[in-house]
Amino acid sequence: LIVGSIPLQFAILNWLKFEKKKPHPMAILGLIIGMLGIGLISWEKASWSNTLVILGLLTANFAWTTGSLVIRVSQTKLSFFSRASIQMTVGGSILLILSPLMGERAVEWGHLPLAGILSVLYLALAVTVLAYTCYSYLLRTVAPEITSTYALVNPLLAVIFGVIYLNEPITSKVILSSLLIVTSVALVIYGPKLMKSSKVLAFVQCFKIGPTK
Repeated sequence: LIVGSIPLQFAILNWLKFEKKKPHPMAILGLIIGMLGIGLISWEKASWSNTLVILGLLTANFAWTTGSLVIRVSQTKLSFFSRASIQMTVGGSILLILSPLMGERAVEWGHLPLAGILSVLYLALAVTVLAYTCYSYLLRTVAPEITSTYALVNPLLAVIFGVIYLNEPITSKVILSSLLIVTSVALVIYGPKLMKSSKVLAFVQCFKIGPTK
């Protein structure tokens, strides 16, 4: 739920600090609806008792959002692939330093199952290299609030995969939250364009109350 607030942070930080562009009201409405959908999915499993975890997530959200917006406004000539590689190299190095300090056990290389190896390869190539390269490209080419909608879609994908591969039940809560998230993404992407449509403007004009000429 906390990570799901990233799109709102994108819109607000970009407006107040970086590009100074006020997000479209339809985009803000869509982001709020998306957070409601995420909240509906995760509320029963959410825990607010661990203050350090919450502070850590909030700090990570802020750092991720700020770093993404810095990349967006920077004038670097590095390719999208190079930027993703730097990010992964720095992040991986930090994790290698922190993991023994946090007491994580060493990997037993001789006992790694094939499924585990294939999973790591998939995460490294598809989810990391490909996904972050696409993310870097989107940061420079589309509005930040559109790029950040991945944080709304990820929980929905997790629910869908849970239903497909783990036989998790499809409840009314899952259906409602899915509809909210899909609606939110649609509003963020198409809402501003929709509001400029002549048919929509004519419809809105019908509800305006004022003196007639």
